[in-house]
Amino acid sequence: SKGSNTLLKAVRTHYLKQLEHIVTLSRNTEPKLLDARLSEDMFDFYVQCQIVCNMALRFYAPLSGNLVPNFEQQQKSWHGIFQQITDTQDFIRQHELADN
Repeated sequence: SKGSNTLLKAVRTHYLKQLEHIVTLSRNTEPKLLDARLSEDMFDFYVQCQIVCNMALRFYAPLSGNLVPNFEQQQKSWHGIFQQITDTQDFIRQHELADN
């Protein structure tokens, strides 16, 4: 239904905005955090951010009748992760969920 579609979009957008806020705080307080990891066997902060964006796309794209796009940036940088977050948010904003 239209209401549940709106809710699904709002939830994904909310979490991406939260990620954007965390990345902004991280960049401003600890620029070296991009490569940090909590333990040796974990992905670093940059990859964790990519995973969040990719999971949102893997959930949302098929439900909107689209192929899952790849917005990952080739160069590991703060700008790159912000770009991936922005591209993911734009994709979700621009596509409505398909009616079942």
